Formats: sequence, C-alpha cells, structure tokens
Amino acid sequence: MRIAIVGAGVSGLVSAKYCLAFGHEISVFEQTTNYGGCWNYTDEIGVDENGLPVHSAMYQNLKTNLPKEIMVFEGLQYSLDLTKSYIKQSDVLDYIQKYVEKFDLEPHIKYLKLVKKIKPHLETKWKVTVMDAKTKTEETLEFDAIMVCNGHFFHRRLPLIPGMDAFIGKQMHSQDYKSPEPYKGKTVVVVGAGPSGIDIAKHTATTAKKVIMSYRTKAWGTPEADNIEKRPQIEQILENGCRFSDGSETEADVIIYCTGYEYYLPFLDADSGLVVEDNWVKYVYRHLVNIERPTMAIVGLTYGNSLFPMIDLMARYFLKHLAGGFSLPDKETMLESAFDEQRYRHSLGWPPRFAHKNPDHGEHLSGKMSKEADIKPIPNAIFKLHRRISESRFDEDCFRIVDDENFVQVQ
Repeated sequence: MRIAIVGAGVSGLVSAKYCLAFGHEISVFEQTTNYGGCWNYTDEIGVDENGLPVHSAMYQNLKTNLPKEIMVFEGLQYSLDLTKSYIKQSDVLDYIQKYVEKFDLEPHIKYLKLVKKIKPHLETKWKVTVMDAKTKTEETLEFDAIMVCNGHFFHRRLPLIPGMDAFIGKQMHSQDYKSPEPYKGKTVVVVGAGPSGIDIAKHTATTAKKVIMSYRTKAWGTPEADNIEKRPQIEQILENGCRFSDGSETEADVIIYCTGYEYYLPFLDADSGLVVEDNWVKYVYRHLVNIERPTMAIVGLTYGNSLFPMIDLMARYFLKHLAGGFSLPDKETMLESAFDEQRYRHSLGWPPRFAHKNPDHGEHLSGKMSKEADIKPIPNAIFKLHRRISESRFDEDCFRIVDDENFVQVQ
C-alpha cells in the first residue's frame, strides 16, 4: 500500500517504522526542516522564515514531566549514560535521532512540505494536496491510506475571561515562553497548573518579583518558593491585574496562559468523515481509526497516558488492521463504542473537550486494543509507574523498569 504520513514528530516516526516493517511505500510530509516535532527547541515564536506557524512549545532548561522509563518505543532504550529519570529536552531529541537512524527513516521524510488538503477519492483511495513551504507550489498525490500525525501541541487553547481586552500588561500563551529573563522584577500570573504551568511558575520565580499560580482543580505538582502564591481561578481581568473567585485581587505585569492546546485538522476535507467539535474528534474508534473511512488514522489523540508507548501500540493496531490481520467491528458498533467512551467521561464530571483524555492512564484502552488485534500490550509496569508519579512527583526521583510487571525506585 501507499501510505501518507502527516508530520515527522514522534507519532509520524513511529508510524513510519511500522509501515516499513509491513512493507508499505510511505511518504512522510513534514513542513519544517527537522524531524522530532515539538521536541525541537527554537527561539522563534509566531511564524517562521517561510511564513508558517512555529509549533515548538519547548523552552530553555525544560525537563520531561514524565520519567524516561515510560517515554520509550519498542526496539530502543535510552542510553545507559542517562542515570536520571527526568531528562532534558535535548536528551529526548537525541533518543529520537537514534530511533530514526536505527530504523533508517529519514530517506522517507519529505521536508518543507505542508499538507493542504486530504480528500477521499473513489471508494478506497485518498487525494493529498501538498504545498512546498518555500516555493508555494502545490501537487496532488494519491494514497491508499492516511496516518495523521501532525501533533496536538501547537493550536493554542485560550480561556475566555471577562476583561481580557482591558489588561494593559502583557498576555501570552505558554507556547511563547522561552526563558525567565524577560520577567525579572515583574509580577507574573500563571494560569493553569498542569505540567507546563508548574514548570513555568518555577522557572519564572527565579527572576520575577512574585509569581501567582491560578487554577481551578488539582495541581500537577506543588512548586515551593517564597515568591510563589497559589490562588483559585480568575474571575475577572482588570486593567492592571486580576480578581480571583475568592474575591482577592492582585496587580500583574504579565499573564501567562498555560491552558493547553486544541486538536487542529484544517486539511481534512468535509468528506473525510471527521470533524472536531469542542476538542472531540468525531468520530474515531479506539481514539484512532476514522469510523466513516477506516483507512485513515489520527495517531496520538489520547492524553493522560504515557504517550510514547501508546503511540507505538496505536501504530501497530492500525497497520495490522490495514493488513487484514483482524477485523474492525461494523460502523454502528464502532460509533456506539465512541459514545460509550464519552458517556463514561461524562459520568466522571468531565466536559466534552476531555473526550480523548484517559481516566486510567490508558490501561483499559491498551487492554482492549491488544486483545482485539492480538498484539503485544503496553507493559503493566508502565501503567504502575505512571500512577506512581501522578500521586507524587519529584524531579530527583529515579526509577527502573524491572520487567513487564514491575518497576523500582532506585533513588
């Protein structure tokens, strides 16, 4: 089969590896000059030299928010020289580079190619229109299957808070944060307490006069510093600051929105069978397969799980389906499964936009997919370690996976 892979980030690279293992002919379309997706650091923000959006959300001195032991792909381990579990962005990029080299993936990557449209063609084919980022010329190619791996950490989600237009200071999304130096002596409000919010609060506190963390629910961690305060969610933004839901107020020079990202699939034609509504990709089976047209997969949708192993599982599942190694349920059954997933999340009190968040670190999903396709599941040790660090996370913790069932803390 001829398979188009959109993006050369981690999802695209893993998909490429398994496509080649199945004997397929592939084209990996990457709009930048590098593979690795969001793991590439750049000082650029806004748009690049070709007028395309800069997608990197990396910043200086970033460390992983998951231990490297659960950021692994089948077939490659991290260097033994890396004794710490929480590692630098450059270490992850080095691991990705070794993966590309080991499986000889780079010859299949077409750089500076922006996918403009993906449209069904005949009963089983796809037409993919690709633009050269430099020359702006376009070409349309035909494929048998599509693996969308464009990443989901670039289209910013911003909250709608009364008074945002009145604020005279600086407002920015975490994607544009690069280093703590610009915030020296300032009062900074960080909105959100997920991994990026916690990390950016800790970084800016090294130079800022004061950092105020504002969030609605449980924080990912508890950054402690004399100049870090914690407040509830913002009720209103004022000309020179913020008012919080407990009635307290603060002055502020900068507001940094660490409020995440939205799924963004602008290149899909209306006939593709998929639409994104309130961050729910309607409709995909097992958070992966296009129910209307099952020769398309959206790889890497789920979160709240160990993404690298989950991507690996999903690529293997989809490609075994394409090879006829197992049969998907009929369309009605797949739709009902997608609705059941959403009903369960609703029962947990989650809004529709959490449609692809895993409530159990992906353990249930992994079990179902591996059983359906008769493929190797994600090892239980991965889920156990993910639960452990969700309960208590410290940068200096070190772990080791002992076997498929067990891990140990080594420091």
